Amino acid sequence: MSSAGLLSRRQFLASMFAPAIAKPVNSYQLLVPGASKPEFWFGEKVEFRWIDENSGKHHTERGEIAGAVWNHPEAQWEYAVTWLNSTACPSSEYPIFDSNLISADVLSKVKA
Repeated sequence: MSSAGLLSRRQFLASMFAPAIAKPVNSYQLLVPGASKPEFWFGEKVEFRWIDENSGKHHTERGEIAGAVWNHPEAQWEYAVTWLNSTACPSSEYPIFDSNLISADVLSKVKA
C-alpha cells in the first residue's frame, strides 16, 4: 500500500480544523441563530449575591463563566460558572464547578 496521497494524522487534523482556525467565530449569532447577544462570555468574572435564610447574613459568591447555553423555551442565555470563592464557605472548598446553569438576572459582572 503506497503512502502517496495519504495524510499523516497531524496533517489530517490540521486540514479539518484549518477552516475554523482561519475564520474564528466572532459572533454569537453564528453559534445560535435567532438568539440574543449573551450578557456574559467565557472567562468573564461574575458574582452572585444571596441572603442566608437562617442568619439573614448577606453573602457573595464569585466565579468565572465556564459555559453559555441558549435556553430556547425561555429565550434566554444560561451560564455555567466555576465558583472561585465565597463569603459563606471556607476557601479550601474552592474552586467548585457544580454544573448548575444560572440565568443572567441573578449574576453581575465583577468590576476589576
